Amino acid sequence: MKTKFNLLTFSAQIFALTAISCSTNPFRSPSSEGNLPVYADCDTQFSVIRTDPAWQKELLYTPPSEMKKRLQNHLTDKRHCDPAVISPFMSRLEAETRTRQQENVAHIRDELSAIAKYRPPLRELKLIEQQSQYSQITDPVPASEKAELVSLGTRAARERKAACTSVDVRGPMLQHMNNQKDGPWCYAYAASDLLSVALGERVSVFDIINNYNNRLEYKFQQIVGGKDESDLHGGSVTRAATRALKKGLCLESDLPSLKVTDSEGKTLKGLLQLIDERKVTATDFSDELNQIRELFPNIEEEDFEKILKKSGRMKRVDRLVDASCKKRIHVEKDFAVRRVDLEKDLHDEGERMMQELDQLLNQQQIVAIDYDATILHEAYNHDRIRRHASSIVARTWNEKAQSCDYLVRNSWGSGCLEYDPGLGCEKGNVWISADMIRRTVYRLTTIHSN
Repeated sequence: MKTKFNLLTFSAQIFALTAISCSTNPFRSPSSEGNLPVYADCDTQFSVIRTDPAWQKELLYTPPSEMKKRLQNHLTDKRHCDPAVISPFMSRLEAETRTRQQENVAHIRDELSAIAKYRPPLRELKLIEQQSQYSQITDPVPASEKAELVSLGTRAARERKAACTSVDVRGPMLQHMNNQKDGPWCYAYAASDLLSVALGERVSVFDIINNYNNRLEYKFQQIVGGKDESDLHGGSVTRAATRALKKGLCLESDLPSLKVTDSEGKTLKGLLQLIDERKVTATDFSDELNQIRELFPNIEEEDFEKILKKSGRMKRVDRLVDASCKKRIHVEKDFAVRRVDLEKDLHDEGERMMQELDQLLNQQQIVAIDYDATILHEAYNHDRIRRHASSIVARTWNEKAQSCDYLVRNSWGSGCLEYDPGLGCEKGNVWISADMIRRTVYRLTTIHSN
């Protein structure tokens, strides 16, 4: 029996092969009280505590007696919940938390040998001991095994310390913080970081996003699938940087995406949807229009209205972008984009990739990485994969942990609530040890001068 060829399905398959899904910040919530999300009614609050990543992190790492007291105070004092319904909820939550802690102990236990090839797993052994007490596990790591792991890790750290020199390649181009908010655009922020450092001027993230999504398979999906230009996808750092160089670079000053995506108003995706839906015109002085006009500061009001009125659904955003980026910088011949894949190019479990990463940093190069973002908020969990892209911009020796740590420049804003407490967060940048980088990163992208 012959299978009927479906062109739309084929297009979707092409898309799946050429893009990654960018992990967005899982800790963004409708409201907040202190550092943890809260909601107005008890039923919703119960559901949030059982599923919200912020609460789950608290439950995982806080002693049960302290957490129980904290939850009871939160539910009664803050939400005015009926004490009669709190007790059975707490019992269910306690059982679920114990199971999660047991799973976390197993995850950490599986990593100990790999960690000891880089550093002594002191923090991990302490976590296992604490969470084993919480979850009533007896002797998860025998004393003899602990001593051997610490000895191996100490020796490995001593051998690696000399090569772990301090490097910081951020410079003036990367002093701002990226924030993708609800957009799947981590790849574009990483590509912008690479291009901005190479060029010496800040390159527009918005232009990279729009240019990447003008690829043939995306345009086909828009035409056949009825998608709008605001239906922008995740993507590849390498391809995004390559396409940007080919078209010519647009500066952030001409197309200021960072200003809009960092604001407290509409996100970039929301503003693009307003343009697609034609809910605003140049004669409408709404807050949304003012924010949209900030996206395109170089377009005169008359031209802005003309583009909105005369452009079809498939061309509106493209024409606004092109009208803003008339002074594109053409340096395609000056730079080359290079990608190194862990499986395809290196054929190993990560050690050669770490050598490649260190060599690039020693050459004062910023390195974009594709990796599993689960490590950012659940450092030892391998059950879920959240594909993501960021940049590595620094390296230093952590004397306390006896580890070589790498600074990951993320795109979730300047907060630290998102991250596993064992990671060192600095205003949205996060320090991750070499052993964790090795097991989670699967691709490096750099830009070299020709």
